[in-house]
Amino acid sequence: MKAIFNRIMLYHKQDSFEKLEEISQLVKKTHLKIRDPLKDSEINKPAPVVKNQIVNHYIEEFRKLIKEAVVVEQEDEKFVEKEIKCVIDELPSLMKMFAWSGIFFGEQEHFRIYKAMKRLAKSTGATHLRFWGKYFGKQRDYYVIEGELPYSEEAKAVDGAEARGRGINSHIYWVTDDILSDWVQLPDSCPKYINAARQIKYIVTGNLNADLNTNPKFPGKERHFLRAQIARISHSTTIIPKDFMVVDAENDRATQYNEEFNCPGASELNNLENWC
Repeated sequence: MKAIFNRIMLYHKQDSFEKLEEISQLVKKTHLKIRDPLKDSEINKPAPVVKNQIVNHYIEEFRKLIKEAVVVEQEDEKFVEKEIKCVIDELPSLMKMFAWSGIFFGEQEHFRIYKAMKRLAKSTGATHLRFWGKYFGKQRDYYVIEGELPYSEEAKAVDGAEARGRGINSHIYWVTDDILSDWVQLPDSCPKYINAARQIKYIVTGNLNADLNTNPKFPGKERHFLRAQIARISHSTTIIPKDFMVVDAENDRATQYNEEFNCPGASELNNLENWC
C-alpha cells in the first residue's frame, strides 16, 4: 500500500483514481515474488537446538525429585527427616477444585508438585503441607506451599510481627520458581508490610530480592511483599462453616477448633448464612 501511494504521488497526481487499479497490479508484479519452497526450512527458521548438557541436567534433577532425594551438605544431613511424619493434603481433590475454577496445571506438573511437597517435608520436618497455589510474575512465577512446623514455645514476635504459629503467621510459606530446585521459606509478615501492600499495585518479577519501585515506597523486598499478599489473599478467600472455630477463652486474639461442632447437612450448607 505504501508503494502504491508513493507511485501515485510521483507520477499520477492528476489521474490517480483512474489509474489506481493499474498501479496496484504493477506494484504487485514488481515487488511480490511468489516462491514455491521445496523445504520448510527455506521459510521458517529451524527450531533452536537444546544443548545436551541442559537436557542431561534436567533429567538428573527430575530423577532426584522422583526419588524425593534431599541434596544437602554432609554436616546438615542430621537435620533431614528419614521418615515423613507430615500430613500432605490430597492433591487430586485439590486439583479438581482448581479445575472447576478454570485453572488446570496438567497431570505432569501435578505429579511434580506432589513429589516436591514430599521432598520439602523431608528437608524441613514440617507437620502439615498444603499446595497454596501459583503466583504469576513478569519474569518467573512462584509456586507456593503452605505448611506448619513443630510449634516452639520460644517463638517470639520479631519486628512487630505476631509470634510464629499465631495470627497471620499461623502458617509458614515456601516458594520456588522451579519445582526441581530448592524451596525458599518466606519471612513472617507484620502489619507494616500488609498495610503498605494495600496501598500499592505491583506485579512481582520472580526475584525475591528485588526492590519495589512504587509510590508510596514499600518498606521491604519482593519477598516481604509476596508474603503480605499471600496473607491478604488467604484472609479474603478462606471460608469455614459457622461455629467451626471459636475464640480462645484464655486469649481473645486466638482461635481454636470447636469440639462441640456438628457439621450441618448439605441443604443447610447451601445457605450463605451458615458460612463465615
